[in-house]
Amino acid sequence: MAKAPDAVKVTRAKRLAADEPDVTIKVDGESFALRLGAVTAVDAGAVRAGSGLPLNKLLAMLNDGELEAIAAVVFLSRRQAGEDVTWDEVAETITFDSALAAEVESGREAGTDPNE
Repeated sequence: MAKAPDAVKVTRAKRLAADEPDVTIKVDGESFALRLGAVTAVDAGAVRAGSGLPLNKLLAMLNDGELEAIAAVVFLSRRQAGEDVTWDEVAETITFDSALAAEVESGREAGTDPNE
């Protein structure tokens, strides 16, 4: 018998909470932590559908401060936290006026394969 959707989300959120983030971004003072190894194909597809770019390209653009790259990290971190957000809901809140800061885990560069 399959688990109820809420139980699946809670279990996934607890499992992900134990992992260290690969990328942390602050947008207007709010922190968003992304675990690259936990990104699902569904979420990566939603990023591609919304931005027109694959996740690896967006992560490579993160160091340049590209808004789509920042939106991708925020979107994925919110999805990993169990929020039911859409790409557009997140992307329309990221602007050049946003106060932004990004940190990539030492030893890993944005845009690299987390399974290497």
